[in-house]
Amino acid sequence: MSGSGSVAPRVTVIVVSFNTRDLLARCLKSLRSSRRPPETEAIVVDNASTDGSPGMVAGEFPEVRLLLPGENLGFAKANNLAAEEARGEYLLLLNSDAAVDENAIPELARFLDEHPSAGIVGPRLRNPDGTHQPSARTFPCPMNLLLEATGLGGLVDRTHHYGFSGDETIRVDYVSGAALMIRRHLWRELGGFEESYFFYGEDADLCWRAKAGGAETWFVHQAGAVHEGGASTAALRRDAAIEGYRAYLLFIGEHQGKAALRWARLWVFMGAALRWVVSLLPAALSPEWRRRRVTYAAVAKLVLSRDPFPIGRFGWPGEEGP
Repeated sequence: MSGSGSVAPRVTVIVVSFNTRDLLARCLKSLRSSRRPPETEAIVVDNASTDGSPGMVAGEFPEVRLLLPGENLGFAKANNLAAEEARGEYLLLLNSDAAVDENAIPELARFLDEHPSAGIVGPRLRNPDGTHQPSARTFPCPMNLLLEATGLGGLVDRTHHYGFSGDETIRVDYVSGAALMIRRHLWRELGGFEESYFFYGEDADLCWRAKAGGAETWFVHQAGAVHEGGASTAALRRDAAIEGYRAYLLFIGEHQGKAALRWARLWVFMGAALRWVVSLLPAALSPEWRRRRVTYAAVAKLVLSRDPFPIGRFGWPGEEGP
């Protein structure tokens, strides 16, 4: 990776990190060992980690620009901060718990070079065990939230492209923000990520607005990456669930109207309530199920609240952070 030389880079890789030191090191090592277009630069934004991540980056990866805002800005705002510093023609937004394959960056850049109508692309993601991780997704809607809230999404997976195993390059609604490349001029035209989304939903919103302006989003199967998934929120299950549903309700309300939002809130409440009831007996026997029951109750509380959209942190306003 290049430093801050005079030649403008083709690609700027932006990584936002929160207490993922070891995974972040793996991510940055994968960038070092990957085939990259000339003059690729990397920027890491550390969201006030307490695990020594900033010192690790400064000591082991001096070629990486490190931004330290001094607080947890959330995923959207932190990416926006880094993008202001970026010089690349293309921006690759990469989760700290993801590691790119050797050819991923040039394949994504090549696709954008060869397809002027494409504005956003995403690689094929794999779980750490090598299995396919769905990352080509359909936009959130009330029916998708119902399936997710009830747990039926595994049977009829409308949230992803049902039956799609990731073995072809296709146009999609949106790709996961875990690894997403976008033209920098398009990013600026769209104003970057909408900062109303603190941790989830910003990728769907970005692709929705890009589509409205005529730019396509593509899943590029020739490019690949391993994605751990959930590393930054592993200890925040309840709060991460709140933020996830909050983000999708916000998306539906902003892009699909008040009627769709009312249906979405109803479906999520019914799904959370059903799962809470089903968890009563297992919760009496298992700490894991007791934690799940707390999560279901929190989601039900969210959709019944007068204002489900306070932003800027995990959890509920007025509570101490986790």
